[in-house]
Amino acid sequence: SFYFNGTGGIDFPDITALNTLNKTIIVWVKANPAQTGFLFEKGAVNTQYSFFFNSSTTMYFRSKDTNPDHDMTINPSTHFSSSSYTMAIAWQSGTSKRIYKNGSTLISSTSTGSGDGTTNSAGIRVGEYNNNGYLLTGYIGLVKVFNRGLTAAEMDLEYDTYKTRFGL
Repeated sequence: SFYFNGTGGIDFPDITALNTLNKTIIVWVKANPAQTGFLFEKGAVNTQYSFFFNSSTTMYFRSKDTNPDHDMTINPSTHFSSSSYTMAIAWQSGTSKRIYKNGSTLISSTSTGSGDGTTNSAGIRVGEYNNNGYLLTGYIGLVKVFNRGLTAAEMDLEYDTYKTRFGL
């Protein structure tokens, strides 16, 4: 696990295979949801897609479409805790977006945006957004990004594979 103390994150170079409309972002996280902190971002801030806390009442799964842009939000305080790990999943296929936890346990689902996505050559960040902002305080134990929407069975397999590692 990586501990982020609110002073920085981890930057990775661009991976062109992740310039995709359909995606699944899996993050094992143990952090107070009442904060403003990024779990994952692909692209420069607000230009491609990201998954982040933005207060005790809002967690965003943001994916940039050419027109219009739409965010998916949930209330994280009922699903996340600073005392235990949760597997958070942001999933998109076309205009369908979903947020899951601990496998295929659906938290929310919506159909938004034009579903055409945008891409750029900016890199990937964990624990922060581009330009070193929205710094996370907490633990991220694992991040996986797929260039397709996983099935419920695949999400359950991901959860079952790692849950004992994270004390569940």
